[in-house]
Amino acid sequence: MLCAHGGRKPSASCASRGLRCYHRNSSWLLVVDWGFLYRVVVEQMYRSEISSYMDVIRSQRHDYNFHVQTIAGLVNSGNLQDCQKYVSQLVQDSLSLNAALPVQDPAIAAMINNFQMRASGEGIRLHINIQNDMSQVVTNVYETNKVISNLLQNAIDEVRTHSDKSYGIRLYIFKRSEYCVIRVENAFKIEDDPIEYVKNIYSQGYTTKKGHEGVGLSSISTTVSSIPA
Repeated sequence: MLCAHGGRKPSASCASRGLRCYHRNSSWLLVVDWGFLYRVVVEQMYRSEISSYMDVIRSQRHDYNFHVQTIAGLVNSGNLQDCQKYVSQLVQDSLSLNAALPVQDPAIAAMINNFQMRASGEGIRLHINIQNDMSQVVTNVYETNKVISNLLQNAIDEVRTHSDKSYGIRLYIFKRSEYCVIRVENAFKIEDDPIEYVKNIYSQGYTTKKGHEGVGLSSISTTVSSIPA
């Protein structure tokens, strides 16, 4: 009797694909390990983000010689004002790219960098201030990225509706006592009662944004609440 995906007996390849085969009553029973498959999908997503992050770093290194040649040309021609502007922009770009480097896990750094580029595409500046490498947080990389990404996505969704985006979004990661604090700040317009808003903000399904399901902040609350005290 063949198993459901072509094997004559359970094999190691089954487990490696998140499958479990059981022989019962002269037939094979196929059980799918959804937790395993979910971890595979998440890992592939992180690998994609890391790959994108490394591409940006490689591009920065590749362009280094061109920048040096440009600066040398401006200096040699005596065009110091334009040289100053060029160097200022170059430093700003470098600071933006390197802002997430203090984070130890490259998957978290890549995710933050991805949101920085996403915010920039919306005309929003994401200010990043990381003073803790997050190497000792109790959450795994998936849970950590889930918290940070939901906070940043909520901030982008709000700020993109503003005509004045000058304040931007500010991400702070620092240590306070034995805790790692993740703080996201952005300007906010609210038409509802502020007290009711604060009371309901982490409730499943509560949202002030049209076309949204109100799951982001409640998801963060669930993740944080599951962490042992």
